[in-house]
Amino acid sequence: MRAGGDDISNTVKVRMMSDSIYRIQSDTGLVFYGTNFAYGPDSQWKFIGRRKDGKFVVYIDTEEIAKRYFGEDTNGRCKEWVTFDRLSCSNDELILTYWIGGKQCIGKGEFRFQWDEAAQWFSVEQVAY
Repeated sequence: MRAGGDDISNTVKVRMMSDSIYRIQSDTGLVFYGTNFAYGPDSQWKFIGRRKDGKFVVYIDTEEIAKRYFGEDTNGRCKEWVTFDRLSCSNDELILTYWIGGKQCIGKGEFRFQWDEAAQWFSVEQVAY
């Protein structure tokens, strides 16, 4: 599936196993859209939005975040089963909780994505519980 503008060149690819796209608006008026892909113990999110120049981009891809923070195998996938489950928004910060390990939970925490107005992008902070 593709999401974004009417022109196919201004769209981004998203995988969906649900029929929902979540509209998220911050307290300061920023608007983003989240999609969730869940398959087995694995759950991933993508957050897309429109830059000031009108181009749609993927701001956050939890599949890429998981590989960066938990390692990547030789097939280009994350070494661990990572489930991103609870989403919350506070001011200009998105918070996604996660757990690692499928049926045997071997770790928990959250990723905090803070909007940086100057960079027009999100910073990433991991907090392990």
